[in-house]
Amino acid sequence: MVERLVIRHYREDDSIPEITRLLHHAYAALAQMGLRYTATYQDDEVTLKRLLRGVAFVGELNREIVATVTLYPESPLETLSEWYRKEGVHYFGQMAVRPDLQGK
Repeated sequence: MVERLVIRHYREDDSIPEITRLLHHAYAALAQMGLRYTATYQDDEVTLKRLLRGVAFVGELNREIVATVTLYPESPLETLSEWYRKEGVHYFGQMAVRPDLQGK
């Protein structure tokens, strides 16, 4: 059987703990290097808040969530980056792919 990745919008019934674990695993190597991206330590409450703040997507393989990404609108109050404060500029965040699938 050929495995097929399905990319779809996040749904309310998706498991927040599963997505949080995915983020932690995907960012584990960076955390071991001392890099403190939010995804290295966030809890389920932060995961949900970040999913709901933008347009969130998940990738499923055999009904398991193996990837996630959220598209955020411009956020003038939340970033020091002048570019991200420009009207109409959106950005991606909370990106993760299960480590064994990265690069595929």
